[in-house]
Amino acid sequence: MTFEFEERQGSLIDSVMPTDSIVLGMTEDMKLLNKEACLIELRKTCESYNVQSLALPRELEEGLQDKYVKQALFDVFQGWPEKEPFLHSTSPPLQPQPKKLCCLKKKLAAPIPAAEYAARHRRLYETLVQLDKEAFVMEGGATMRYYTNIDWELTERPFLVLLRRQESLPTGINMTIVTPTFEFTKAAERFKEARLPKEIQPTFVSWDEHKSPFEPIKSIVQEGSLLVEPTTRLFIFQGLEEEHLNVQMAPVSIRQLRMIKSPSELNILRCANTVTEMAIRAVRPHVKVGMSEQELQVIMTKALTAAGLSQTWVLALIDQHAALPHGDSSEKQVKEDSVILIDTGGELFGYQSDTTRTFFLGQKGFNQTIEDAWYLVKKAQENVLDHLKAGMTAAQVDLTARHVIENGGYGSYFTHRLGHGIGLEMHEEPYMNKGNTDLVLRPGMTFSVEPGIYIVNEFGIRLEDIVVINEQGQLELLTNGLAQDPWSL
Repeated sequence: MTFEFEERQGSLIDSVMPTDSIVLGMTEDMKLLNKEACLIELRKTCESYNVQSLALPRELEEGLQDKYVKQALFDVFQGWPEKEPFLHSTSPPLQPQPKKLCCLKKKLAAPIPAAEYAARHRRLYETLVQLDKEAFVMEGGATMRYYTNIDWELTERPFLVLLRRQESLPTGINMTIVTPTFEFTKAAERFKEARLPKEIQPTFVSWDEHKSPFEPIKSIVQEGSLLVEPTTRLFIFQGLEEEHLNVQMAPVSIRQLRMIKSPSELNILRCANTVTEMAIRAVRPHVKVGMSEQELQVIMTKALTAAGLSQTWVLALIDQHAALPHGDSSEKQVKEDSVILIDTGGELFGYQSDTTRTFFLGQKGFNQTIEDAWYLVKKAQENVLDHLKAGMTAAQVDLTARHVIENGGYGSYFTHRLGHGIGLEMHEEPYMNKGNTDLVLRPGMTFSVEPGIYIVNEFGIRLEDIVVINEQGQLELLTNGLAQDPWSL
C-alpha cells in the first residue's frame, strides 16, 4: 500500500529552522515549479541559518532526481562563499521520514540539543529563587525527561532526581540522582546515554533496600523547602514528609516551565503533528465499504509508521460508535454513507502528536443534519483560532468554542473540555476547560483545539488540531491546516 503525503500549498521553502543539515524532499510537482528560483531561495535560507549540507533521498525516481534536481543544485550552490559545492545522496534507500515530510512543509526537526537542558536548569534555578524554595524533586516520567533526558520506568522502588539550588554551579542547579543500590550501574548508563552538556554533572546517591530511600534527600535538603512534581505518587510524597521535610506540591510557576515550549520543542511538535494530519489524508482514499474499524486502525498505523512516527496509536470509530469520544474500535464495518472518526498520533524525538478528523463516505446531502453538525464543529474550531490571544484564560478559550455549539443547538452534546496541552505527554497542562479560570495563556503554550458533538446511538463528530500561542500572542496551527470539508479533508 502506497500513501501519498500531499502538500497543500506554498513554495518549496518558506522557512528553515537552525540545523546542521537538511533532508531535501522533492515531488513530481517540482516539474511545475521554477526550480532555479526555489533553489536560490533555499540557498539564501541555508546561508541565514548556517546549514552545512543537503541530502537528497534516494527513494526518488532516478530520472527525476538527475534531470530536475541534481544539476540545478550544483549550479545554484557553486558560488557559495567559503563553501564547497555539495550534495550527498542518502543510501541505502530510505522509507519516508518525518524530516523529509516536514521539509515538504518547510519545517525541519531534530532532537532537543544538549545545551537546552542546561537552559532548562537555569530557568528552574531562577524560578526557585523567586519562590524562595531550595529544591525540586521528581520521579520517572515526563518532567524527569524534560530536565535530564533520562527515561526511567516506575516501580515500587523510588528512583528520584533532586534538582537543588547551588549558585556556584554554571546552571545554578545541583542535580542528584537517588537510585536503588542494585540499579546504580543502570542509572549511570542512562545518564551517559542522555548526552547532557558538561554544565550538568550529577551526583549519584544509592540506597540499600533495608533502608529508607528518602534519607539521602533529607541529608541534602535539610532545612529548606522541597517542591514535589505534582504527578509524584502518594507513597513517595508521604515518605518525604515522614523524614520531616518541608514538602509542598510544585506551584504553577514551576509547572509553566514545561508548558511554555522552546523553538526546538515547537519544531518537533510542528513536524510530528503536520505528518499526522498528512497521514490521515493519505489514508482517506484507502477507506472502502466493508472495512472494519480494526482494519482502519491497521492501515492508519502503517501510514504513521511510513511518516516516521513511533509509539503510534489509532482510534477509528464508525457512525454511532463515534458518539463515544473515547470508544473502542471493533469489527463494525464501513457502509456507503458512513461517518468515520479517526483520532490518532505518535511520537517524534519524545514529543507527541494528536489529530482528529471526521469524514463522510456518503455523497453531499446524504444526511443534512449530520452535515450541518460537522460544519458547526468546524465553525467552533475556527472561532477559537480567530479570537484567541495571549492573556485570555483557559476557561475563556473553552467558552469561545462552546458558545458556538450552544448557539447551534448542540450545547448539551459537547460533553468534554475543548482541549489539552501537548508536549512530552499527549495530555498535559494547560487544560482548556471552562472551570480553569486562573490559568492565563502565554506565548509558547501548545494545546489541542478539539470541539465535538456526540449524540448517543446516532453519530459523533470531532475535529482536532494542535496550536501554539506565538510570540505575537496569536494562535498558530502546528498541523497541516484545518479540515476543509467532510469529504476532502
